[in-house]
Formats: sequence, structure tokens, C-alpha cells
Amino acid sequence: MQPRALIGLALLTLVQCKPAPAPTPAARLPEDETRELIEQGKADEALARLESQPAGPGTWLLQGQAWAHKAESAPLPTPPPPVPGARANEVPPAPEFKPEELRAVQFLEQASSGNPRLGSAHSAIAALLAPHALRRQEAEAQKKGRRGSSAPGPTPIPGEPDWSVDRILREFQSAGQAEESNAAEIGAWIAFAEQVGRLAEADRGYQELVKRDHESAEPLVRHADFLTKLRKQPERAVELYQQALIWKPDDEAVKGKLADIYLDLGYENFKRREYMAAQVRFDAARKYARDPNSPQAQRLQGYEASLQEIRQGRSH
Repeated sequence: MQPRALIGLALLTLVQCKPAPAPTPAARLPEDETRELIEQGKADEALARLESQPAGPGTWLLQGQAWAHKAESAPLPTPPPPVPGARANEVPPAPEFKPEELRAVQFLEQASSGNPRLGSAHSAIAALLAPHALRRQEAEAQKKGRRGSSAPGPTPIPGEPDWSVDRILREFQSAGQAEESNAAEIGAWIAFAEQVGRLAEADRGYQELVKRDHESAEPLVRHADFLTKLRKQPERAVELYQQALIWKPDDEAVKGKLADIYLDLGYENFKRREYMAAQVRFDAARKYARDPNSPQAQRLQGYEASLQEIRQGRSH
């Protein structure tokens, strides 16, 4: 091989063996740095930085989040000074909101108005207002001597933000249906709706979870459990459990739930003396209660024995 060829080969080898240059780190955006300050608990430093940034939904969102963070450690509001000569039962109550909370809501509402699709703004509003609504509902329930009373309507105090259950549910829904929403935000929507007894709203949240992860058994099972236990809609639950088995065909727990539903429905038919309908339900339960030692199989055996006794009595 000629010397020039050897040199060329050596250079080629060096080029091939030379490590690739390290990728240049992406430049950090100012809003990322500000968000990190808020997460670190440095809300005042974040607010100082935001003063020099252009106004707009993104800036207003961060300002609202910073003020909401400050509100977490701020003291509770105190009642205004009593009016001279007022009776003891005429002392005005303490304000519902801390000043920091009001500032937070102001900025967050600006952000959501400037960009209605900004799910983070809606989520932050809902998270800030929800504890107030829950405390208010609990207080109303205690006054009436029972839990789970109907949720109160819009706030009665002029000048306060609307912290009614309806408003908070709208904010949760807007956050949950935004493109950038995650399972945690949808879960907060569901949890609040269940706490205030708004099961139709919770149902919408579960439907959103299924839509976001439609190739997984877990959200289908969660929705079906809700329909079974809280909404009392077992027929809808059956459809979802069956869809879940498409993704996890060997899930014995889901099969047990399906068997339980069919057994419950069949027993209701049995009590109404609808024996043919009961047998249809029990036959459906048998498809999912294959283990003879399972509780479902034991129930099925007992129910069918009762049906058999009735048939034998009729034949005599």
C-alpha cells in the first residue's frame, strides 16, 4: 500500500474513532426557571422575576401559581374589628379568603380568560377554591344534622370570587379536557365531584380517563367500579368490564366482578318470580365463575338449587 493511502486510512480511522461531540443542552426558558423557583418555595423571587416579563396568559399563570404558593403558609384571615355598640352575635365573621388567595385567583382568572384552553390555569383555580367549597358544604351538613346535604349555591359575599360547586366543577372539567391535562388532574376532578355528590360530573371524568388511555384495562375497571358502587348502573359496568377483559383476558378479579353483577341481577329477577330471566342471568354468571371454589360459584350453586326446587314443586 502506498504511503499516501496509509495516511488516508489512518485519518479515516481517527475520524471514525473520535467521540461524537456532546449535545448542546437546550436553552432554558425564563418561564421554566420561574416555575422551578415556585416549586422550590421561592415565590417572592419568582414574582420579582415575573415583573420584568411581558404580560400575557403564561405570565399571569405563573403569577397566580406563585401567589397560591404564598397563600399556603399565610396566616388565616381574622375578623374585622367589631363595630362599637354591636351585640356579640352581630360580630362579622372572618373573610373567607386570604389576601394571597385573592391575588392568586385574580391572576389565574386573567390567564384563563386570555387563553381559555390553558388547562393549568383552570386546574389551579379549581384546586384553590375546592377546599373552601368542601368546608362550606361540611358546615352546612353539620347545621342540618346530617352529612351529604345538598351543596350550597354561589357565594353570598359580594366581592369574593365565585366559589360555588358548579363553578369549581366547570374549572375542573376545563382542566381535565385540555390537551395537556394528565391523569392526576382528571383524578382531582373525579374526586371533587364524588365528594360533593355530583355523580354525573364524576362519570364525565371517568369517561375522560378512558378516552385518554383507551388501550388499557385499568381506566375501564375504575369506571366500571364507580358505575357499580356509586351510580348503581350495573348494565353499563358490564360493558366496561368486558372491554377490560379484551386487554387483560386472564384478569380473575374482573371476571369475579362480572359474575357478581349477573348474580345480583339474577337474584333480583328471582325475588320477583321472574324465573326464566333469573336463569338467563345465572347462565351469564357461569361464564365468569369457572372456579368451583370461588364465592361466585358457591352463590350460583345455591341460587340454581333454589330454582330447581321451584321447578320440581311445579312439576308435582
